[in-house]
Amino acid sequence: MSAKPSRATRDRERHEQAITKIAARALLAGETIVVEECANEMHGRLFGSTKRWATTVGHLQPSEPLRLDPRQFPIGAELGVIHPGRLRWPVEAWMTYQDLAPIFIVAVKTLQNLTSKHRLARRALWIGRGRDRRRITHLPPVTVRRLAELTGRHHLIVPPEPS
Repeated sequence: MSAKPSRATRDRERHEQAITKIAARALLAGETIVVEECANEMHGRLFGSTKRWATTVGHLQPSEPLRLDPRQFPIGAELGVIHPGRLRWPVEAWMTYQDLAPIFIVAVKTLQNLTSKHRLARRALWIGRGRDRRRITHLPPVTVRRLAELTGRHHLIVPPEPS
């Protein structure tokens, strides 16, 4: 005969299930769950900093793990980690060569050459006056995606789901 779990164990399991449902709803709604830095406290004393999970709804305690239950997601759902240096889909903002070079890990000149060679869309603007005047080239999202493919860094842009 198996022993019944204690009330504290049942409460902890219910809490974990509630957190799982909140996380699943947030992910399915298109929100992100991010890792944020927070103060590490023990018995009211500060012991440096640590990390915790956070959403727009709220956050978990620093030592509280995020358990994801596959039953909370539809079949075919994919979860992934987007590192801070990656671009999120859809790429909506116009970017400069200087913005893209560190992300794609290539030289600015390489991006300029590829844009010219493949006749990709771009828009040049002049900023400043007199001797401080300089030319800035903005690249539309379509060009950014194409440059990612041409440089072999298409994995840095998370693709959309086929519709």
